[in-house]
Amino acid sequence: MDSEIKLRAWDRDNKKMIYFDGITFWEDNKFWGQTENNQSLWRGTYKNLILMQYTGLKDKNEKEIYEGDIVEHKHRRKDWKEIIKKGIVTYRCPSFIFAKDFSNTIIDYYGLSVIGNIHENPELIKEA
Repeated sequence: MDSEIKLRAWDRDNKKMIYFDGITFWEDNKFWGQTENNQSLWRGTYKNLILMQYTGLKDKNEKEIYEGDIVEHKHRRKDWKEIIKKGIVTYRCPSFIFAKDFSNTIIDYYGLSVIGNIHENPELIKEA
């Protein structure tokens, strides 16, 4: 699997998610970034941003999975009872994991659905 290095950032000041095609950091907490599809340029200080890396994986709906995403996995037990697990995607070297259970790396990502992220949907954290 080829892994793309992509970043997104939560802008604390404007309460907005920014998806970058490219980003460059300088001294004095400054950065320059180009958003997806070359839509706009961002200049500012990165002390106001929370950076999150793309995992290189997509959920079952082809949505990219990033750090900070809240994901849901549904499966059926042998007795056909549906089990729903939710977790927060977190990076723990050398892999991305569910923060709910640090022993589980994201291996079976085919059944995952991104249902939100910790910044735009904090109410889902309680459920996860």
